[in-house]
Amino acid sequence: MSDEFDTSDTAPAKEAEQPVDAAAEASTDETTETASDATDATDAAIDTAVDTALEAVTDVAEAVTNEAASDEDTPTTGDEEPEPTSDQGEELQDGEEPANERPAVTITADGDRIKSGDITVAGKHFADWFNQNLRPAHPGQHPTARPHGNPIDYFRDDVNKANFIETFNHCADLYAPQLTFNQFIAMFCIFYNETGGRISLVSEGDYLPTVEKRLRAAMRYNTAPNTLAGNQLAERGFLSDEANIKAWNTKRYPGPSETDTAPDRRALFEAAQECDFFKYRGRGLNQLTWRRYITMIVDPLLAAAGYGKTCDELTERELAHAIETDTRIGYGMTKSYFSRRDFLGNHFAAVDKATPDWSRVGHRVSGDPEEHGYKEIYAWRCQTLRAAMDEAGWQAD
Repeated sequence: MSDEFDTSDTAPAKEAEQPVDAAAEASTDETTETASDATDATDAAIDTAVDTALEAVTDVAEAVTNEAASDEDTPTTGDEEPEPTSDQGEELQDGEEPANERPAVTITADGDRIKSGDITVAGKHFADWFNQNLRPAHPGQHPTARPHGNPIDYFRDDVNKANFIETFNHCADLYAPQLTFNQFIAMFCIFYNETGGRISLVSEGDYLPTVEKRLRAAMRYNTAPNTLAGNQLAERGFLSDEANIKAWNTKRYPGPSETDTAPDRRALFEAAQECDFFKYRGRGLNQLTWRRYITMIVDPLLAAAGYGKTCDELTERELAHAIETDTRIGYGMTKSYFSRRDFLGNHFAAVDKATPDWSRVGHRVSGDPEEHGYKEIYAWRCQTLRAAMDEAGWQAD
């Protein structure tokens, strides 16, 4: 994700092989800020700082356990599976089919309809009002929220106006032809956090200046449920030495450098980009992460769009191109995530309660169960944004 991103707020999902918490998201505040601060240092200092930050994030993430789903109709999972988040899905019970139908949209009040990106607040377009009024009114960091143990800004990033309009002009592709006010608030705050205000179909780490740095940043995902890179590279004939295989099975990037020109080193560098840890890093508006959950959602979209290949059969570059440039895939990922009951579908309706349960959605998105974790800053942002829009007066056309 970009160096503007509030990245500590997301969490990866996992397969059932060994529980690794969804809180180790691709896009974490601390990782993003570390990368941003390090850009003025030497290359060696950058690499050290990033590696150290990633190790710290992973250590915290792996210590966190997830709560069981609260709804009776939500499929429960065993201890081996972390609670589904923005980056993962919920394990279905034996014999149960996934419910892919989008929940009915409820219009909660006359005029409470968001159908496009044409939203004005206090006479300004939403993005202009957010950047010029709301964000400057809340400088600094939240006093208690500490996603994954790190402080977080109230609103760190400006909103990209053109991307905001383009994205919400596709409400039907994202979720439904009309969004309730609270659904819009909830979705916007997720997109804002996950994309660092860009509100676009991005791939995690694309703000970093080189592929090598993106590989280093993505090594946090070199763990189960993904297949470890050393094992993948050995199976594909790029590694044979046990010490090298072991080095590639850690969360620290062992090389080669992007500037290496030796044929074997160059081949290894290219092959690393096809390993799970890099290919299945955060993608899209809500940064869906990990091989299991990306393939679960994206493979049916690729088939419906006529690609003729699955995620595994596409190269990393081909997969990124499909998600970032084909809205049938990129927006389709978002719609599936928000609609399917094995992802966020069972929980998204909580925002339209008489008293919106923002924290519940924030918890599901991040997988961070801590009282002062991501769900606290997410709920604060949703409450603050809604109250400010109501106070200023808003209109959606």
